[in-house]
Amino acid sequence: MTGRVIDRKRSNQPSGWKPKEHSGKKPETHYCVRHNYIYYPENWTDKTTGTNYQKGYYDENGTYYRDIVFRRNGRYDNVVCTCEYCGTTSKINWTGETESLTCPACGGPLNITACVDEYTQDPAYTNAPARTDTASVRHKSGKRVGCGITLLIGIIVFFVAALIAGIQNRRETVL
Repeated sequence: MTGRVIDRKRSNQPSGWKPKEHSGKKPETHYCVRHNYIYYPENWTDKTTGTNYQKGYYDENGTYYRDIVFRRNGRYDNVVCTCEYCGTTSKINWTGETESLTCPACGGPLNITACVDEYTQDPAYTNAPARTDTASVRHKSGKRVGCGITLLIGIIVFFVAALIAGIQNRRETVL
């Protein structure tokens, strides 16, 4: 699923991540309904500011999330919930509907304590290595551009070449 990218202005972002210092690992982008997240796979320190950052997700406002549960195939898997009455923490699979969530220990209502969000673009597509074909280029907006432009340039080159050939033929005929 290519999905759609929701452009959101980023502010207060973590800094100082250097892939060379983390075995070449790069942050992953996740475009979702509520926020756009960047996932950093390891803890790190920005050497210029001395600020320590934690492994996890940072949204467009720089807010940190240790874990986020993303909706896939119509449900959220392993959503962390806590019982209002007995305090039991459970992981459940949830469709996101208004179904009642009950504690497996006491039957009391569960409150979702995990952050949940839903993808607008599949992260496998978002974070895939850049394409190298020349027929199509991915624009920042997520739209594919290039085929029409390539065709237009080809047509213009053809007409210019035909015009030049026609002018040369006229010169030869006149001489």
